[in-house]
Amino acid sequence: MFIGREKELSLLKEILNQRSGSVMIYGKRKVGKTTLITEALKSSMDTTIYYECIKSTMEDNIENFVATLVRKKVLPVALSFKSFSDVFAYLDSLNTPLNIVIDEYPYLKMLAKADTVDSIFQSIIDNHLSNIRLFISGSHVGMMKDMLEERNALYGRFSLTLQLKELNYKEIAAFYPQKEVYDKIGFYAVFGGSPYVNGFLDPQKSLKENIIATILRDTHPVYHYAEQLLISD
Repeated sequence: MFIGREKELSLLKEILNQRSGSVMIYGKRKVGKTTLITEALKSSMDTTIYYECIKSTMEDNIENFVATLVRKKVLPVALSFKSFSDVFAYLDSLNTPLNIVIDEYPYLKMLAKADTVDSIFQSIIDNHLSNIRLFISGSHVGMMKDMLEERNALYGRFSLTLQLKELNYKEIAAFYPQKEVYDKIGFYAVFGGSPYVNGFLDPQKSLKENIIATILRDTHPVYHYAEQLLISD
């Protein structure tokens, strides 16, 4: 069930109606970045390649990205490429519209020179996107915001930049539409606007029952999410 983000969804669909484009989406973990992108891509008839970067070398990421292209039948076999620029140059030469999602982009920069990685993708956006819509997403807010600074190679390169924050009260109340206003305020006060967290709630149960079932159970995903958020923030 997709809730909220009407404005963001509309903006992404505008990009999908174009032949090419570049989008940056960032926000803390579990705020709904991938869900938003996936929902927007449902309106596109073109082939979509989703790749989630791993905490490894650039070479490993290129190899895994190429393997994804083979699985999606964009490449017939696993061809050898020295850089992401080479991969995108080849894909762009196919003259076939593609949607390419590079998720957790900051992982590419952890074992490589960050400035070099950004410079590579600046070149890709400038030279190899005539038939490609590129979506770059990341949860490391600081590293993603750095890409918007004037000193960064990617400054001014994106057709659209979206920072996703938690849903507001009006949007999040759609997770429990049958509740009375007083109860909706209580749920929002306790669980906040995270679509990930609210997706675990049972609207048929009371606020107390949901608290007991989630944040008071140290084996529940919501408990671990809150724990990790405290550590990371």
